[in-house]
Amino acid sequence: MNALHARRFTRPAWATVAAAIALGSTIPTLAQSLDRVRLVTGVELQGEVSEASPNGIDLEGKNGPQKISIESIREVRFANEPEELRSARTLLLRKDGAGALDELAKIKSADLEGIEKEIQTELAFVRAAATGRKALASGEGLAAGQKAVADFLTTYPRSHHFYDMQELLGDVFARQGKIAEAAAAYGTLDKGPPAIEVRAATLKADLLSGQQKYPEALREYEAAAKVATKIEGDSGKRARLGADMGRARCLTRLGKAADAIAAAQGMLKDADSGDSENLARLYALLGEAQRTLGDKDRDAIVSFLTVDMVHNSVPEEHAQALFNLVELWEKTNNPERAREARQNLETSYPDSPWTKKLRAAKAS
Repeated sequence: MNALHARRFTRPAWATVAAAIALGSTIPTLAQSLDRVRLVTGVELQGEVSEASPNGIDLEGKNGPQKISIESIREVRFANEPEELRSARTLLLRKDGAGALDELAKIKSADLEGIEKEIQTELAFVRAAATGRKALASGEGLAAGQKAVADFLTTYPRSHHFYDMQELLGDVFARQGKIAEAAAAYGTLDKGPPAIEVRAATLKADLLSGQQKYPEALREYEAAAKVATKIEGDSGKRARLGADMGRARCLTRLGKAADAIAAAQGMLKDADSGDSENLARLYALLGEAQRTLGDKDRDAIVSFLTVDMVHNSVPEEHAQALFNLVELWEKTNNPERAREARQNLETSYPDSPWTKKLRAAKAS
């Protein structure tokens, strides 16, 4: 029996609520007794998670049972989970592994007495994923990060975090230069729903791009985007966006920056104004292409400033923007602004590859 079947209620939460109403009882702690599923669109659903698997979540809500596909889910919050776990998961969603581990360290052992199995699993997930993310961010402890993620996948193969953790495992392998192992980890996503399959193809193209095999990567991105157009709904659009961003990045590195700029601007035009995460990536992508073109430094400054001042919740792209702003401010004779950007980068992201790149450039 799935661990999520052994829940805190002997009958669905909504049935309990209905009975309470019939008896004229008040239910002041209702919101605290429900699980919450936050979708990538920002919508939040409440109820009781009755089943979880790599492909999705079954939620018992006030309107009856509902199946939610995994590619639509951003976060699952279980009722009664420690607040520190919730905070740690929020940091993890921002790819702040070190911060997430710090939050988990605040949980007292007494808070875990009699804790439900799904919350134990969630703790194990956040701890393993945070260890992997911390290693990726710093480039240190990669073997330990790899082991933590792999151990979670072995212990919890039916977790709804399965595909995210397979992607993270591939990322850690790739960071160590283990290309074949990374490709195998990404390949596991081929077993998922259509949008997850497109994600797998995009990740494999990322590997080619990371090896500077840009023509091959470009073909793979274009193939992935073509498949994504056949997927209906928001999940198809998001899957295609990931592939299209990879394609634009390849165009920049193939010396076709003008085409990359046009592609990025087209994606920005169609982007969701509330999707700050992808907007950060798009503006960083646009800024990179503008810098590469050579005569658009002022445009690049605007793009990177937009990341820094508006869409700064995505650490990797924010660090990239700050690095570029240091160089651009220095190039345009704005030393004070360059100093501020450098200080922001070194203070906010001391272990980022962009910070290390900046220090190396200064040392040389």
